[in-house]
Amino acid sequence: LRDLVRALGAPTVQVEREAAELVRFADWTKASAPAIFWRYHAPPLKGPILLAGGRPLILQLVDIFYGGKGQLGAEREELTDAEERFAARLGRDMGLQLTAAWGDKLAIAPELDCVTGDPAKLAAVRADDELLVQRFTLRGGKLDGRTITCASTSAALRGIAGAEPAPEARETSPADAAWAATLGSAL
Repeated sequence: LRDLVRALGAPTVQVEREAAELVRFADWTKASAPAIFWRYHAPPLKGPILLAGGRPLILQLVDIFYGGKGQLGAEREELTDAEERFAARLGRDMGLQLTAAWGDKLAIAPELDCVTGDPAKLAAVRADDELLVQRFTLRGGKLDGRTITCASTSAALRGIAGAEPAPEARETSPADAAWAATLGSAL
């Protein structure tokens, strides 16, 4: 990701990876907004891979890419045609990065099938679906503090060695604890 952002014209950017967390889809989209979302179809995963980048980050990257200094203009709801094309190109490039990142776990070739600012258009995911979210924070220059998040449904990661969250990373609900205790005493 660092190399991709640097190639777009931000040569001093560093990327910090934060700890992965389990989050409901509705909560993730609410925390990400306003954002540009990218949805990838990546067989053999049983669900999509989702990326989100804040709209200001995309606008700054567009400005830098076309020779600007990454200054933000007035905030607006709609992207221009050039900004939409840039977001789609960035999405395709990030798909290549996903292929490389997953290379040692599973051979996937994510296909970008949706670029949108509206999380409701990410129809392959329901509001209550649990996502494993990995946040990447950009450090340095005008992009300092901007984030890109990568999310996959927990169901999509089942059965892939090393891809599922460790049991201690999962939250245990009181009902699960009570069920486990009852089962344990019965055994």
